Amino acid sequence: MIKKALYSSISILIFFNSLSQEIPLYSHYFMNPYLYNSAYAGIEGRPVVFLTHRRQWVGIEDAPVTSNFTFHTPLTRGLSFGLNINQDERSIITTSNLLATFGYVIPLGTNHFVRFAISGGLGLNTLDNSVLGGNDPALQSFNDSKYLDGNFGFVYQIGNLNLGFALPRIFKNEKFGEKSLDIGDVTPTDEILLNLAYRQYFANDQFAFEPRLYYRLSEDNMDQYEASGILHIKNAMWLGGSYREDFGFTGLIGFKMKNSLAIGYSFGTGISEFSGIDNATHEIQLSIAFGDKTSKNVPQIYSFIDIERERELIVEEEPEEEPEEEPVVEPEEEPEIESEKDPEPVEEDPIVVIEPDIEPEVEPEEDKPIVVKRGGHLLEYPTGHYVIVGAFSALENAEAYSDRLFEQGYQASFGYLTAKLYYYVHVFSTDSPAKARAERNRLRRNPLFKDAWYLLVEN
Repeated sequence: MIKKALYSSISILIFFNSLSQEIPLYSHYFMNPYLYNSAYAGIEGRPVVFLTHRRQWVGIEDAPVTSNFTFHTPLTRGLSFGLNINQDERSIITTSNLLATFGYVIPLGTNHFVRFAISGGLGLNTLDNSVLGGNDPALQSFNDSKYLDGNFGFVYQIGNLNLGFALPRIFKNEKFGEKSLDIGDVTPTDEILLNLAYRQYFANDQFAFEPRLYYRLSEDNMDQYEASGILHIKNAMWLGGSYREDFGFTGLIGFKMKNSLAIGYSFGTGISEFSGIDNATHEIQLSIAFGDKTSKNVPQIYSFIDIERERELIVEEEPEEEPEEEPVVEPEEEPEIESEKDPEPVEEDPIVVIEPDIEPEVEPEEDKPIVVKRGGHLLEYPTGHYVIVGAFSALENAEAYSDRLFEQGYQASFGYLTAKLYYYVHVFSTDSPAKARAERNRLRRNPLFKDAWYLLVEN
C-alpha cells in the first residue's frame, strides 16, 4: 500500500510538472524576448547578459522557483549566438536545461529584417526521492533522466514592429524513465508561440510606449494568451503591467543606468483561476550590456536596455521607379560619350545616420564609370558594374565597414582591385550600366553615400 501510494504521488507530481512546464514562467520576457523566441539572439546589437530569478506563490512550501542565465550577441555578417541555462525547481523535481543558439539576420531594407535561429542542447530531470522514503530501489530509476532539447525561432521586423513565431519544444520526451538519454519524438508543432510587439515614441522621443501580445498554442495543454504594456520614461526607467490568461495581473517596474545596465522587478497578484492559489509571485531580472555606441561595429537593432532613437538608422526615401535600359547603338564614327544629366533636386525629410567607425576613402565623382581591368587577386572583383561607397588599404577595415552597412540593411560586400591596390566596398552590383548609374544617383541623396561612384570591371 505504501509503495502504491508513493507511485501515485510521483505520477501526480510528474503530470503536474510536465503540465506546468508548458506555461510561460517569466514576467520579464519584454526585456529579454530571447527567453521565448531564440531568433531574438543578438537583438541588442552588442553582447548582453541576463540574470533572472523567480519565486512563484511565495509562502507555499515547495512552490516553483526558477533561475535563468542567458547570454547572446551579434557576430559578423548577420550571424548571432546565444546561450540559455535554466533551472526549474518544483517540489521534489528539478529540471535543468542548457541550450546553444545559432541565428542569422537577412536584411530586406532599411530597418527591415528577417531573423531566424535554432537552438539545441540537453535537459536533465532529477528527483529528490529522499522526501518520499529514502532509498526505495523502485525509485532509483527515476534519477538523473537526461533528454534532448531544442527550439526554433523566426522574427519579422519592419521599423518598430516585430512579429514572432517560435517552436519552443521540438522534441517530446518522457520526463522520467529508465533511459540514460531520451532522444524523444520530433513533434515541433505540439507547441507554437506567436508574439507581436511595437514601440511608439512621443514627446520628442523622451517617452516610448511598448505594447506586446503573446499567444501560445498547445497540443497537450490549454492555449493561453498574455498581454503587456511598458512605458519607457527618458530611457531611465519603465513602468508597466501584464495580464496572463487564468493567472492574473502583474505589475512591472525597472530602472536603467548608463545605457548599459537595467534591473527590473515584477509582482504578481497571485489570483489564479488555474491553480486556485492566491499567493503572490516575485521576479527580478538584471541585464548588463557590453560595449557602447562608438566601439561596436554593428548598430542596435531593437534594444530594450538603450532605446535612444539616435542609435537607430532612420532613412526615409520615396520609392523610385527602376529605369529601363536603353538599347546600345554603334555609331559609324568614333562614339561620343553623352554626359548624364543630374537628377532634379528632391526635398526629403531629415535623415539620421550612424557614422562609420572607419571613414572610407572615396574616389572623386565622375559622370562616366571608372574602368578597371580585372586582376588575379584571391578577392579580386568579378567583371561587372558596381556602386562603390568606400576604399581601404587594409582588408580588416573594408570588412568592418561592409559588415556595418550589412547590419544596417544594405546588401554590402567588398573586393580587391589589383590595378588600384585597394579593397573596395560596394552596395550594388549589376550587369546593366543604366541601372548602376541610376542606383549611384539615388544613393548620393543619402549623406552617408554622397560620394558614391560607379565602377566597371572588365577582363
